[in-house]
Amino acid sequence: MKPLPINLAALVLSALLAAGRALAHGNDFEMVVSLTLEIAQNPKEPGLLLERAEVYRTHGDLETARRDLATALEIQPDFHPARVRLALLARDQGRLDESLQLLNAVVQAQPAQPLALSVRSEVLRRLKRHPEAVADLDAILAIPGIEPIPQLYLDKARSQLEAPSPNTNAILADLDKGIARMGPVTSLLLMALDLEEQSGCIDAALARLDSLAKDSPRKERWLERRGDILARAGRKPEAIKAFSDAMAAIDALPDRQRLTVATTELRAAIESKLGSLGPNPKPAQP
Repeated sequence: MKPLPINLAALVLSALLAAGRALAHGNDFEMVVSLTLEIAQNPKEPGLLLERAEVYRTHGDLETARRDLATALEIQPDFHPARVRLALLARDQGRLDESLQLLNAVVQAQPAQPLALSVRSEVLRRLKRHPEAVADLDAILAIPGIEPIPQLYLDKARSQLEAPSPNTNAILADLDKGIARMGPVTSLLLMALDLEEQSGCIDAALARLDSLAKDSPRKERWLERRGDILARAGRKPEAIKAFSDAMAAIDALPDRQRLTVATTELRAAIESKLGSLGPNPKPAQP
């Protein structure tokens, strides 16, 4: 690397002193040092400023990050990755309208930009504009070749649930689309299970629970969950059987698993739930 001119060296020293105050020492400080030297040699490269801003942002030094991002946009006004990060900063500081304005500009220029759509969806949800938030998530899922992640479907379901008069059947259908697309993802199955139970579709919830438990080597927690659902539904004999099966599953474990603190506490919790159900003439037959 060529020696820096005196004026640039002074600027680099100033930036490094600021970095030292913000980051102390460690890998991130070393990264800022390296990036600062590169920026001094390549002052018109906005990507380097973006990288340094991200280090500052993750450490909570939002104003220093903002200055780097603003400089990157001065160098290249259509450098939208910097605009998205500025929107994230505004979101983190509670300036939701400012964040939305920045994201609208990015999406207008790049309608299939997943990060901008995802962040805008979150901002719209915070602003209680739920149908627009859902529309942004649908736009991401419709991008050709996109590899969806469960969080997209979970966020969509939450936005739908927070809207006035949510349609539970439609939300469940969307979750099932995600499961069909990505396979039996536990987080999606659990959310669908909760919705089915809340809407009174107990048998559907139990069937979904069975699909979750099917490939699990440890059945006791799924059996406990089954007992919880049945108990809340007032199906006492079936709940007693599920809790009893959970106890039996624990008792069948080898000592190294059965005698752990977590398993011991789980057994005590299940035993308490059984006791709270009171006497029952006869548990339901398998």
